[in-house]
Amino acid sequence: MNKQDDLSELIGDSRYMPFLHRLTESTLSYVVKVAANFVIAIFQVFNIPAAFLLFIFFIEQLIQKFWPSWNFSITYNFEMIATVFGTWLLLQFLVEKTKRNLVSPTVFPIWFMNTKGVMKNNFFSAELSKKYSADLEQFVRYQADEYINEELRAKQQEIDKLITAIELLREFNTFPNESFESMRRVVELLADIVVEPSNSRHQFEVILDRILVEISSMKIIQQHIRQGSIMLLNERSELKIIGQYNMPNSVVRNKKVLLGEKFAGKVAQSGEVVWIESVNTPGAEIEYGFESNNNRPYDGIMGFPIRESGIENYRPVGVIILHFAKGFQPEQDQMTAVSKVLEVYAQLIISSIKIQNYQMKLRNKYGIIGVEEEVSTTFYSGGDTE
Repeated sequence: MNKQDDLSELIGDSRYMPFLHRLTESTLSYVVKVAANFVIAIFQVFNIPAAFLLFIFFIEQLIQKFWPSWNFSITYNFEMIATVFGTWLLLQFLVEKTKRNLVSPTVFPIWFMNTKGVMKNNFFSAELSKKYSADLEQFVRYQADEYINEELRAKQQEIDKLITAIELLREFNTFPNESFESMRRVVELLADIVVEPSNSRHQFEVILDRILVEISSMKIIQQHIRQGSIMLLNERSELKIIGQYNMPNSVVRNKKVLLGEKFAGKVAQSGEVVWIESVNTPGAEIEYGFESNNNRPYDGIMGFPIRESGIENYRPVGVIILHFAKGFQPEQDQMTAVSKVLEVYAQLIISSIKIQNYQMKLRNKYGIIGVEEEVSTTFYSGGDTE
């Protein structure tokens, strides 16, 4: 039976307790487990000596009952009890030390027995050492597999929730029909990331680029969209472009916007969807700092804040920015439909961020790669656009 079956069995017969059966300890659970195991260790240490003393007492009573003429008795005093327990503790220490010496190629005898420090152990057992290393490796693999399986189950649950959400959206007439298959493709892509994270097609930036391509395929905006970006908040409160659609590489590499500044920063901070039909207007210049520029590849802009569903208090994560050609004037029902679509895509982005950060955490924990910055400060990482 594997570890997942063990967990399922615990849950099945109501023995599963989230406080105790966990792979990542909290401070409270760690303190409780240390205290409980300390008490168990006390019983384990004193178990054998107590049994030995009880056996001696039984022998004493047996002799006194059947051979009273012997006048046999044992004096139970502090020195006698302390000797029994002390001898047992010493034997335990020596046995453990012997086991350790057997699998160690070097030893350090007592200082007065040598003047050379660490010495070669000529009585080292290669067979036992190999078995000890194999057992240790097996234990580490078990811990890693258990941690990975638990995280993968959590990510699979998130993906299942996303699929359910997409199915429920079919009930809304304002939701564009062509977006269902697009979102299903993205959800399948997230599932592939979990199964095959090392595939180059599953890099985080590539995933966000593909999500933007799917967004741009909406019939409502397909004829009018010129550029797009997914900007995420980093630990310096900067929005930086992580996913892009038709954006110049120089802009993707260098563009940074502080939270609360310019168009992207203000949308991300406020948590409100903003549509501007033309950025070349005095109102856009005053409100968002746009400069009049007729050579700009877009005229209209839309900003959609990325937020996690089910969270009461808004926490800025990032923003989806879409640039439109001149003359695009969407009706109110069209803007509502686009917003509904982006609500779901925002959750897909958040899920991809969580998966990315989980993979990075796992790689760093087991030394697969060096430490990298997490994908964002909220629990993800940053993107950006003007």
